[in-house]
Amino acid sequence: MVWKRSILVVANVTAGSDELLETLKGRAERSAAAFTLIVPATPLGGGRAAARETVATAVERMLEAGLEADGIVGDGDPVVAVAEAWDPKRYDEIIVSTLPMRLSK
Repeated sequence: MVWKRSILVVANVTAGSDELLETLKGRAERSAAAFTLIVPATPLGGGRAAARETVATAVERMLEAGLEADGIVGDGDPVVAVAEAWDPKRYDEIIVSTLPMRLSK
C-alpha cells in the first residue's frame, strides 16, 4: 500500500494559475498526494459566489492534470479560513500560494 499525503492548499487569485498547478504536479511526482484547495471568500474578491467559481475552475484543472483534488470555500479572512479547515489528523502539509509580494494583500 502506498502512503498518500493529504495537502491543504490555500490560494485565492493564484488558485487557477499555471504556476500553482505545476507546483502541485511536481509535489505529486515526489510522492502520492491528495490536495484540498481552500479559497477564502474575501469581500474584495467577490465574496462566496466568486470563491465558489474559483474553487470549481481550479479543481477542474487539477483533476484534468491527473491530480487527486477537491476544494472548499473558506472564511473571508485567510488566517481564519485555514484555522477552521486545518486538522492535523487529516492534513500532512499546507501549501500557501500568493501573488508576488508587491501585489499580494
